[in-house]
Amino acid sequence: VPAGAGKGSAALHCAARFGFDPPRVMVSGDGENDIPLFESMAAGTKGALVGNAVAGLRDWVNGSAKVGSYVLAERCHARGILDGLKHHFANLGYTHAKDVLDRKDGLLVKVSVGSDTRLVRTKAPLSFADLMTTIRARFEMPPRLDIKLRYMDVDGDLITLASEDDAAEVETDTKGPLRVVVVTSWAECWCCGKNAGNLLS
Repeated sequence: VPAGAGKGSAALHCAARFGFDPPRVMVSGDGENDIPLFESMAAGTKGALVGNAVAGLRDWVNGSAKVGSYVLAERCHARGILDGLKHHFANLGYTHAKDVLDRKDGLLVKVSVGSDTRLVRTKAPLSFADLMTTIRARFEMPPRLDIKLRYMDVDGDLITLASEDDAAEVETDTKGPLRVVVVTSWAECWCCGKNAGNLLS
């Protein structure tokens, strides 16, 4: 493992990559190997010690000046993590992680360009123009590249997404995570070096 790398730095890296400020992130653990994860609380993340956390981790968290806002959950394992989320994010009307994302931070969209699939965040309600801008920035697409979007409906069919009217249809037609496929006239995908011919229409 490279120097400086660990669970804590990984959590902060992922938060930055997906557009979360540290105060909107919660870390949780139950063992002493999770101490580096809780060190990320110095950067502002929230913490939740699950009910089955070992004494060594509890002692470190209780005695460390590096930690900020944390809670000791009564329940163990995944239920303790849920308790932590409810404690820290009750002001967001938390009921489920997906609800928090959709209501407060916009929409998470799974975007595929060839074999390269990434999560992007766009505004809610869905805007075609904003989604196009977000995808171009996320995949570092050159402005000259002509792209078209398709979204996957509940039946698994790819439907054209080319206007704000189409975006409004997506809001009412799809349930759960939105999946978007990018179609480009380039046979070679610049961002991943993979042949995208299977996506051409």
